[in-house]
Amino acid sequence: MSIETDVFSNYLIVPARLEKYGFVRDGKKLVYSVDMSRGNFRVIIEYSRNKISGTIIDKSIDAEYTNFRMENDIGYAADIRERYIGILTDIRDNCAINQHFASDAARHAAAFIFNEFNVGPEFLWEKYPSFAVFRRTDNRKWFALIANIPLNKLNPRAKPTETVDIINIKIDSTQTEKLLKKRGFYPAYHMNKATWATIILDGTVADATIAQFIRDSFTRA
Repeated sequence: MSIETDVFSNYLIVPARLEKYGFVRDGKKLVYSVDMSRGNFRVIIEYSRNKISGTIIDKSIDAEYTNFRMENDIGYAADIRERYIGILTDIRDNCAINQHFASDAARHAAAFIFNEFNVGPEFLWEKYPSFAVFRRTDNRKWFALIANIPLNKLNPRAKPTETVDIINIKIDSTQTEKLLKKRGFYPAYHMNKATWATIILDGTVADATIAQFIRDSFTRA
């Protein structure tokens, strides 16, 4: 695993935050550069296709410096490595959000909520660390809950050890019966079943469909 992959593992990079941080658009890329180690090295960080990559230039010889990528190296290279990791970590802490969730569908839903409404997850219960609440910033009302639950809560035939990510969203109560006939939709888990529904986040329901239900839920909250 690369240094960059390790630092940004389970984090969603927000391009708008990168530009605010100091990244400059260069074609389809966003590029950030900064000197380190008393100006002897130049760090160039690039963001493209949802990935961060980086290069260190030894300014004394105007050439790429790669020794810092050798994990077992000690001394000078290890110091450069730590400084580089520090730069990446600062970028991550200012320009990315922790995705928290196990499944791609849950991560996509959380990313959509953040990008659409600038709302991040709130983890309110120590007993249920995977339960994330999303609420409007104006009235503080919930419009979504993402959680990892035992699959047999939705499908009695599932093994007790199987788990799945879900999202609870507010719905039109007059459409509940019709909605629950669709694949991937269930009576709301641990919420009012007249005004909420559960969508399973295992790929059964398309991301675009989930996004529209989240929009509708936000409006109803």
